[in-house]
Amino acid sequence: MSKLSIEDFILQNKDAFDIIEPAPIAATAILSSTTKIVSSSIKSITMKVLAIISITTVTVISYLTFSNRENNTTTSAKGGENSVQSSTVNVIEDTPATNQSSANYPGHENPITHLEKHSPLAILDEQIEADPEIINDNYTPQRWDSIQLRQPETYAWVRKGKSVTLNIDTVFTGITHVEINTNSFNVFMKGQAGSHNVNVNVEAENKIKGVVINEPKIEVVCTLEGSVLKIKALFGGTSGIGNFETDGTLTLNVPENATIKLNHDYGNLDVSNLITNMFDLTATSGNVKITNVTAPINVRVDYGNVLLEKTVGALNMDIGSCNVTCGNQKGDVNFQSEYCNLSLGGVEGNIKGKLNSGKIDLLDVTGNIKFDADYSNIKMNNVKGDLNMVTNSGNIVGERIELISAANLNTEYGSVDIDFINDIDKMSFDLKTSYGNIQLQDGVNARKTQGDLLIERGGIKVTSTADSGNIKIK
Repeated sequence: MSKLSIEDFILQNKDAFDIIEPAPIAATAILSSTTKIVSSSIKSITMKVLAIISITTVTVISYLTFSNRENNTTTSAKGGENSVQSSTVNVIEDTPATNQSSANYPGHENPITHLEKHSPLAILDEQIEADPEIINDNYTPQRWDSIQLRQPETYAWVRKGKSVTLNIDTVFTGITHVEINTNSFNVFMKGQAGSHNVNVNVEAENKIKGVVINEPKIEVVCTLEGSVLKIKALFGGTSGIGNFETDGTLTLNVPENATIKLNHDYGNLDVSNLITNMFDLTATSGNVKITNVTAPINVRVDYGNVLLEKTVGALNMDIGSCNVTCGNQKGDVNFQSEYCNLSLGGVEGNIKGKLNSGKIDLLDVTGNIKFDADYSNIKMNNVKGDLNMVTNSGNIVGERIELISAANLNTEYGSVDIDFINDIDKMSFDLKTSYGNIQLQDGVNARKTQGDLLIERGGIKVTSTADSGNIKIK
């Protein structure tokens, strides 16, 4: 087309072209390039035409680029495989266009035509089954309200209701430490030689009549932490008005050499056949029996009867208001109590104790004895060792006492009566009484006096004072 025909075309359509305002930069460039060719009027018209072409081209390119970004996912090749760089998927009800590309979703053969079914992976509740290595074949889940895996190695059994029962028989392996917390359960524990298993057997029952505030329950929780097994056996929610009767028995067979720590409330305890580096017991109320245990033993009991028989190792007892009997103990004994009747027999070891009120019986003891006993009577028979005994109000009585080097026997309100098997002619005495008599069977002669009696003639020394009471030595 010639320049004249172009001008004629533009002049004929001048009104349409006048509404278009060219970009300043494009107009400047076009004006510079056409200055030498056309006149000023043609320059203006030509500038507008070129501006229209430029704007149309930019608009088309932008539209195509935007559409391409919406409809395509860009991928790049890495190591011979395609890896997703960026992707935007809109879940819609209409079927997407077939030219769309999408990342592959596992479990969907055609992700393009089923995008509306893609959703986050649902986490479903699973029925947890008993681990055959942990819970044995006697596991009967239908008898329990719930059993659940609270933590990776925690198992819980719960029964709720006023009249329910709970029965468990399970085994844990590879155990070296056992920690037990119970309330209102009777506990029977026995060591098994050559075993690393813990057998747990529970028989429990709620028999409740009346009005309850909280829902009664029986709960047993076993938690494994490495080689440590923690067991909780609890009755709970039994408050209200009526007849509340609970009956529970926890029976444990434990490795013979397992370390045992037991917190025990309101129930009887029977432990036997253990050889370990520690047995630790804390009990609130109940009867405690510990037999044939070789270990350092710590016993804390508030109320009840305590029996220890055939024990080996240091024995530490912190006792409330109890009757305590200890027989055939090999090892030192450290005893402390507020209100207690204490009987120690067949002890090979030193005894150190403090008693606020009660009585002390010592039979067949080989070792030194030291007691601080207020408002208590002390009685000894067949004892070999040195004595250091003080009582505020009580009597100190001993038969067949053999001293090693010395005895110190003091009472404020009470009497001292001791029968030594030592050669009395080789003993020294320093005896004093404020209100009472002193009698010393010196060989075939008997010495009687009031006030003081001092005899120095041997290496074994006996010192005794009684503010108000008699002193008798033979």
